[in-house]
Amino acid sequence: MVQLDYRTNNRRWGLSGIVFTDWNSYGFILGFLSNVLHYNGCGLNSGTWNNTVSIKIERNDLQGADGKEGRIHWYKADLDLQHFSPDLYSCKSAGTGNITYRINSNGYVLSLISDFGFVAQGSVFIDVTPPQNAYTVVRSALSNALQFQNIPNNIIGNCLSSFDNGWNL
Repeated sequence: MVQLDYRTNNRRWGLSGIVFTDWNSYGFILGFLSNVLHYNGCGLNSGTWNNTVSIKIERNDLQGADGKEGRIHWYKADLDLQHFSPDLYSCKSAGTGNITYRINSNGYVLSLISDFGFVAQGSVFIDVTPPQNAYTVVRSALSNALQFQNIPNNIIGNCLSSFDNGWNL
C-alpha cells in the first residue's frame, strides 16, 4: 500500500525505516528511483545523478537474522544525500565498501515491487530495478494509488510534478 510512513518497530533496533514528510517528497524519490540511469552500474557516467543508487533485498535471514532486509544503497557523498533528500538522510545508516549509506526499509522496497512493478532478481542478494517503461508504468500507478486513497487532486498534481522532477535529475 502506498503511504508516507514505512517504518517498522524492530524488537532489536526499535523504530526504523523511511517516513516521507509529504507526498511531494514521496513523488520526488519515487521518480528518481524509477529512472534506471540513476542506478549504480547503469553504464552511463555523464549525468550528475547517474550511478547514485541501487536497491537490494539482502537475505539476512539465511545468516540467522529475523528476516530479509530491503535497502537503498547510496553511492554519492554525504552532503549530496543531505541536500537531495532530508527524508532519506534522516533514516540512513553506515554503508560498506563503496556504499556511502544504506537506507533500510523493507516496507518501502516491498511497495516498490508490489505497487509499482519494480523487478526483483536474484536469490541471496536480490537486485531490485524499475520495470520496463518505468516512467509511464510507475507514474500511472502512483496517480491511481493516490486517487484510490481520495487524496485531493491538487496534491496528486503536485506529487506527479515532483515525480517528474526526480525522474529528470
